[in-house]
Amino acid sequence: MEYLNDLLQLDLGGNNVREYLLAVGLFLTGILFFRVVFRNVILALKKIASYTSADFDDVVVSSINKIPFFIFILLSLYFPLISLIKNEKAVLVFDGVLITILVYLMIHVILTFIEYGFIIYAMKKEVGKVEARNAFIGIKLVLKIVLWAFGLLLILSNIGFNVTSLVASLGIGGVAIALAVQNILGDIFSSFSLYFDKPFVVGDYIAFDSFEGIVEKIGLKTTRIRMPQGEELIVSNKDLTNAKIRNLKRIEKRKVSFDIAVLHKTPLEKLKKINSMIENIIKNEKNTEFDGIYLYQLGDYGLKFSVVYYVLSGKGVDYLIAHQNINFKILAEFEREGIEMAHLAQPIRL
Repeated sequence: MEYLNDLLQLDLGGNNVREYLLAVGLFLTGILFFRVVFRNVILALKKIASYTSADFDDVVVSSINKIPFFIFILLSLYFPLISLIKNEKAVLVFDGVLITILVYLMIHVILTFIEYGFIIYAMKKEVGKVEARNAFIGIKLVLKIVLWAFGLLLILSNIGFNVTSLVASLGIGGVAIALAVQNILGDIFSSFSLYFDKPFVVGDYIAFDSFEGIVEKIGLKTTRIRMPQGEELIVSNKDLTNAKIRNLKRIEKRKVSFDIAVLHKTPLEKLKKINSMIENIIKNEKNTEFDGIYLYQLGDYGLKFSVVYYVLSGKGVDYLIAHQNINFKILAEFEREGIEMAHLAQPIRL
């Protein structure tokens, strides 16, 4: 018994064997505690979540379940090591490790709930999966940078660094970095604008500047557009948010205005028939709405009628088909009535 007591009092590196054994016991107890508590907490929360229809408790369970177990190992090591270490600088280092762990857990929880909030928003807005994912990646990236920047300052402040002077010294460097990445950040924030404001979505046919095409992908930095000729146009999101965009897919009805000119020698009774003739043709055409027809000019080369109607579709092909059918029927009626058209008629105006 005396021998065992002497062995426990044996000094090894400034601590005796008893203190080492107590530290090991404390570490194993901590591991066991976190293992049991962690498992039971997860099981209890899952059971509670199964009785509710809300998603909030599921997020809490997911947030806790995603915490790596090595975090609990480090927490279990902290107190045993602190009890053994006599050096103040070493204690300061371990304090920094503990603070880092706590900051990590805080940021992990915050990002988890931000993700939850974004998913709920996306579900309410019925946003496409690809667009939601791209926007969320950008938002999460920016938030991670901001949160870790604050977290780093918090860690440095708690381990004794003068954060005020550090922030002041980093001011010029921060400006330089901001200038260097301003184009990238501009595109990322523009992608947020495209996502939340939604001037167009994937599948829309848009026109801007001298380009037009179908939107195939809205990315974090660029948007890809398939041109009518088949090539892919890649445009930065910043350029798109600064451009005047026409979303042609959202046209509910297309106004069509065109002129018809007939010869001066056309008899008056036939001239009067033209209005009702063209009105009936347009009204009987599928997906069209007649607006008006007027003899508005006695020109040098002919008598000009202005015709206005609407195509009740935003698709360009529907307009082309409808207008082609109307033209064929007008030509057929003019031929049947013996009405001759003048050679210098005005072109179609859209």
